[in-house]
Amino acid sequence: TQKFSSNVIEKCLKIGSTKTLIRICLELISSSKVLNPDNFNADSEDPIFHVLSDPYGNYVIQTALSEAATHCPKEFHRLVSAIRPLLQYLRNTPYVKRIQTKIQSGQRVIQLQKS
Repeated sequence: TQKFSSNVIEKCLKIGSTKTLIRICLELISSSKVLNPDNFNADSEDPIFHVLSDPYGNYVIQTALSEAATHCPKEFHRLVSAIRPLLQYLRNTPYVKRIQTKIQSGQRVIQLQKS
């Protein structure tokens, strides 16, 4: 089921190499079709939108954000750039606050690493 597959991806993000983390982040980012948020249709087949709104897939995004902030800030910023335009369409989901919190905490982690 999706629950078990999301657990596998989360585990890869947590214990895999930085190279693995980057590859998974890039795969999530490259799957996004949102080029113009003004023309976005929430019913479209945008893969990253469906991962974000999925009860199990959103945990993959949360884990990717947390791990990328710590290990590869460049990918963190790329993920945030792909996700941020979609958050307005996820307002009514229970996951949007958790995603926003991961983005904010990731930004704090990166700031602390710079100082």
